[in-house]
Amino acid sequence: MRCKNREPPYAMARGTFQPSVSRLLANLGAPLYKVSPRQPRARCGLTASLLASCSSAADQVARLACPRAMAKNGLVICILVASLLLDQTNSYPSRVKARKHSKRRVKEKDGDLKSQVEKLWREVNALKEMQALQTVCLRGTKVHKKCYLASEGLKHYHEANEDCISKGGTLVVPRNSDEINALRDYSKKSLPGVNDFWLGINDMVTEGKFLDVHGFAVSFLNWDRAQPSGGKRENCVLFSQSAQGKWSDEACRSSKRYICEFIIP
Repeated sequence: MRCKNREPPYAMARGTFQPSVSRLLANLGAPLYKVSPRQPRARCGLTASLLASCSSAADQVARLACPRAMAKNGLVICILVASLLLDQTNSYPSRVKARKHSKRRVKEKDGDLKSQVEKLWREVNALKEMQALQTVCLRGTKVHKKCYLASEGLKHYHEANEDCISKGGTLVVPRNSDEINALRDYSKKSLPGVNDFWLGINDMVTEGKFLDVHGFAVSFLNWDRAQPSGGKRENCVLFSQSAQGKWSDEACRSSKRYICEFIIP
């Protein structure tokens, strides 16, 4: 069925159809971005609203122009516009999720890089310590998992321990009879003519309770006869060569030779 009016459809609708479509787009676009992508019910309602608006606009176009041709074209335009706008709405959550995922991946990469740098620093420090220990062992002697290095001067107990710490070790603490024998052999060679030297053991905190330089109780003791005998005046321990490696207590302010101990990992 043809339109009774012979003018072209676009001429008839120039003053009425075009503004109707513009208003339709404005009405479709305005509520679209007010709906959160996390509200599925709101999106469903919006879809129904869009289709209803399209149908109403098509009816208006039908009354203003050709009842069949223009209404059909208007409805097709409305459906296409509604489809495009709904596609944008549906794709918005996926874009937001993709951005969040990208940020999370960047944070994970930063964390992995930081942990790798820290691991490299630990390995470098460990290599430096091993190199220092190898130097010490070359200068001194290696016994089991320890290295011993004899001092070259006299110091009181605290100064001797601080000197060993500055080199990466502590005053020597024999833990068993094998280490006692190893210390006797090494001290004869490295400290010739020296009668005794400091051990890293004292009872300065509690009288009679002997601790090592780390503050732990000493389970292995090798006291000489009638030792310890100094009471509160003598709180530091000596290794005696003349007594075959037996121990005695001594005033910590006395100046003695000493041997540093380094633990090999």
